[in-house]
Amino acid sequence: MSFSRSLSWLALAGAGIFASVSAQELDGNFYDGTWTARLQCRTGKGTCAARLSIADFAGTWQDLSGTSAARRMCAGKKMPLTVQSSTRSQLAFTVFGDSVSQACPTLGIVVKPIDAKTLAGSVAIGTHATENAEVHASHSAVSAPDGGAGAAEAANSIRLERR
Repeated sequence: MSFSRSLSWLALAGAGIFASVSAQELDGNFYDGTWTARLQCRTGKGTCAARLSIADFAGTWQDLSGTSAARRMCAGKKMPLTVQSSTRSQLAFTVFGDSVSQACPTLGIVVKPIDAKTLAGSVAIGTHATENAEVHASHSAVSAPDGGAGAAEAANSIRLERR
């Protein structure tokens, strides 16, 4: 192969790599602020609310369901969260409930914008936002404190509204 052909091929390969990299969305602070979350209660009955505060890819999640803290160890406590992805088309974050109490679940949440003030998607109990629920189930059911019953529940719907 001649030198000019090699250079042409290398230039073409470089252009393809550049095009694929530039097509990816960049993370940003698109969803920083305070949100109200509405999702199915852990009991499976009714809708519960939570307050979500995000700033610089971190924040807190606070259960606002109104049940007494004596009955539910998570209620009212601020749980830390970490944002895994914040692009214009998606927000993915993990709430680390187990850092507050072993009774509080880890929540993997992935939502997409509906409009300027509303996001909707799913929450998976016992998973991190970057994990596939089936993959997580295969390695967490054995080590779950409740014997695996709640470790890899099916994803539930969630709706976030900017306050």
